[in-house]
Amino acid sequence: MFSMVLFSDDKLTMHLNWFGMGALTIIDAHGRKRRAHPIQKRYLQAVTRELQAIGVKITPDDPVCRHALGEIAHAIYDFPPGGLVWTTALNRSPRETALAFFEEAKQPG
Repeated sequence: MFSMVLFSDDKLTMHLNWFGMGALTIIDAHGRKRRAHPIQKRYLQAVTRELQAIGVKITPDDPVCRHALGEIAHAIYDFPPGGLVWTTALNRSPRETALAFFEEAKQPG
């Protein structure tokens, strides 16, 4: 209820419920759901704040924001919060991650 779509592609849709205070949910093309662990949600919020701080508009129309949200959505859906991918991600600062997404999105192709 009261969900907001943060990211959507042909494979996944990422929703944030209850005006940002509720669950972060990823739904695949077949309707299977995965709810993000609270640490994953907090990390997404921190990376989003850092993207905004470096001048990225937080909207799906912005290619950097879309790239970052897509990468995080797929990581939440595909990998458990205690796994290697998330352990590695959580050992980086949100700023480092935001800058990496910024650079990746600017690469041609």
